[in-house]
Amino acid sequence: MYGFLDVALASLLVWADMPDSEALTALSGGGIRWVTGDAALTVAGREFGLVAIRQLRSEFFQSFGSCSFEEPVGELERLCAP
Repeated sequence: MYGFLDVALASLLVWADMPDSEALTALSGGGIRWVTGDAALTVAGREFGLVAIRQLRSEFFQSFGSCSFEEPVGELERLCAP
């Protein structure tokens, strides 16, 4: 089972023309590695600026479905906890 953030990040990789098989490998390897910066998000070694992320949201990854509202919110809270 993948977390919703991993699925969103995998969609960013596919949208940026990474072959599906590579994105699946990144996703299956225990989660996609990502790092935030002041003006960019680095995902699996590729850097994406705010413009690219906005484009992704408007053109490709617009939403996700979940059987539970509380699980994704709880996951975000755990990720952001100090």
